Amino acid sequence: MTKPSPVGAGSHAVQFYERERWLHAALARFFETAWRSGTSAVMIARPTTFEAMVARPCGTGRIHFLDANAAVDQIMNGDALDRGRAEAALRGLVEQFGGPSAPRLCIYGEMVDVLCRRGRHDAAIDLETLWNEIAIPDVSVMCGYHLENFTADVRGDRFLSVSRAHTHIIPAVPLPVPIVYVVEGDASMRRSLARLIGSIDVAVLTFASAEEFLNEVDRNSPGCLLLDMHLPGINDIDLQTLMAAEGWRMPTVLMSGLHDKRTEAAARRLGARAYLLKPFDASALFEALALVED
Repeated sequence: MTKPSPVGAGSHAVQFYERERWLHAALARFFETAWRSGTSAVMIARPTTFEAMVARPCGTGRIHFLDANAAVDQIMNGDALDRGRAEAALRGLVEQFGGPSAPRLCIYGEMVDVLCRRGRHDAAIDLETLWNEIAIPDVSVMCGYHLENFTADVRGDRFLSVSRAHTHIIPAVPLPVPIVYVVEGDASMRRSLARLIGSIDVAVLTFASAEEFLNEVDRNSPGCLLLDMHLPGINDIDLQTLMAAEGWRMPTVLMSGLHDKRTEAAARRLGARAYLLKPFDASALFEALALVED
């Protein structure tokens, strides 16, 4: 039996994923939980996603299938979402598969992912917003987004817009640390990193300098250090050297605007687990943080 899905009635969740198998595992939990409660299940997806799901031993319930590419074509007007047609399609979907015979309904949707892969990120956000405006209490929705949709999202604006449109955020890979400590001299960068990391329900604390970090964080604290390599005062190498000498076990991920191989090599010898070259996108950040282990 799979672990129950956290997506309950009235939820609007988003599943970020990098590998298809991660998405399929999340879908198995989503649909098995629905079947156990007698809920009707619908997939608006690519045929390959649907075929992968029906091949899994995740339950005996029926999945109603609609092709996501065809569905997108029906609700678009050029590059923009036709909100009238989209609302009619969404309400029609609920009426067709819900209603008295199936008072509860769970829907997995890839239309937004299809839109993003076509370069229509604004239309994807508009569709998410429209669903929130409709707000049908007995319907549970999970949307899937491949992280490659955000590889050019340097400030994380699109990723944050998607995250804010949902009630639940399921990261591609759960981070193996309970908290991330960000040491970054640039205030704007600190705010952006705090928003991005916080969007996947991971605690984050930010510091403008290594001195602030050392004054406020105990060496036995759990979590991960996200460290800028070009800090005023105590620099990254000095901080890592000090932490190693004092027996800190906190894993470190480095950030730098310059690819200094010699400094990077020195930092890795001191225990740094990953290296991020600025500007980096949301998916690169989450991938680096997923590499660390307590």
